[in-house]
Amino acid sequence: ALGAMLYETLTGENPYMSDEEIKTYSGWSPEEIRELYLSRVLAEDGRPIPPPHLYNPDVPESIGELAIDLLSKDLAKRPDPVTTATRMRAVVNTLIEQS
Repeated sequence: ALGAMLYETLTGENPYMSDEEIKTYSGWSPEEIRELYLSRVLAEDGRPIPPPHLYNPDVPESIGELAIDLLSKDLAKRPDPVTTATRMRAVVNTLIEQS
């Protein structure tokens, strides 16, 4: 969930569904949309998620990479909570130093 929230915050885009797809399902109940969303998240269709900087060039590469890592379908490739926190802290510190 953190990866999806981070990705959408950085890009304004849902990592698993396009705006057109979301509009198509606007008449669906929240439960139906949730089921569709979960099926996309769990699908093994191999569609790569575009890096956040393609939507927003201001996104630092390090936070974009973290978002993509957190969205990995392979749980072994996802960073553990301590690594995630460490990487996020480094990004925040860098952003503070740059401002």
